[in-house]
Amino acid sequence: LNSTYAPVTIGKRTVTLIAEKVYDSTTSFSSLTVDTGVTGQTLGYSGVTSNDANVATNNKYISAITLADATDGSGGLVANYQLPSLLSASANNQVTITAKTLTFSGTPTREYNGSAVIDASSVTVVTGIGSQTLGISNISANSANVGSGNYIGSITLANG
Repeated sequence: LNSTYAPVTIGKRTVTLIAEKVYDSTTSFSSLTVDTGVTGQTLGYSGVTSNDANVATNNKYISAITLADATDGSGGLVANYQLPSLLSASANNQVTITAKTLTFSGTPTREYNGSAVIDASSVTVVTGIGSQTLGISNISANSANVGSGNYIGSITLANG
């Protein structure tokens, strides 16, 4: 038998790209999962970006990536694989960006007045993302009563 009398065609296998990160305002990813679908084989990658950086955007996907041969001894060769479409989200191309936890600076202090409402000027939201800011309003403490253990129970955030 030989390739003339018994030809066989072996096609490239499509990898699955799964990227997850906490919001950082960028479309770049330093890590992701490249699932080859072949037990034990991995591939290298670089230049990973998504189509959008925001949490609320639906159907995000990897829009750019360069695959490379494995460098971990697993035997993964990029020539055996192909990328899924980089033009839309699919079962083989998924991005999840989760909300970043905010912190607050300032400790609201006031005299008891029977209300849980807190003056917004006494609180600052710290995003931790460069110069990005958020507007705040409708701040309420968990309780209107004097006592230890009180905290901000609710707050309305808006784009800054």
